[in-house]
Amino acid sequence: YLLTDLKTGAGGEYVDVCSVILCFCANKYFQSRACAREILRAMVRKKPLIAVLESDEPRGGLRREE
Repeated sequence: YLLTDLKTGAGGEYVDVCSVILCFCANKYFQSRACAREILRAMVRKKPLIAVLESDEPRGGLRREE
């Protein structure tokens, strides 16, 4: 399931019950306060993070250097 409810910003509390956090890295992900809260919470809770890089530019893709 998707952790973040993008309309309300809810979802950070679900980080506590997850064993691994999957970050789908695209432009909008890094502009989202809700996503930033989830990553911060995961780091504080020492949860493993898996980053998936969106490379398709029309979908907000990033280059590895970014």
